[in-house]
Amino acid sequence: MALKSMALGYEIGNVKEDKRSAVGIEQYKVSGKAVYIKSEYLPISQIKRLTIQPSRDLPFGI
Repeated sequence: MALKSMALGYEIGNVKEDKRSAVGIEQYKVSGKAVYIKSEYLPISQIKRLTIQPSRDLPFGI
């Protein structure tokens, strides 16, 4: 499976090796170079803004 950059013209080197070293968070994998979503990745250098929203789901037992 070839990994494809979501930001055209902004590829990173050793993508497969970097994905193997990435940490899983929910359905995503995150490394120091990219965020991996299925067979695509977004280079960290291309992220300009990040928004955090509160979860609408409550943990069990509350």
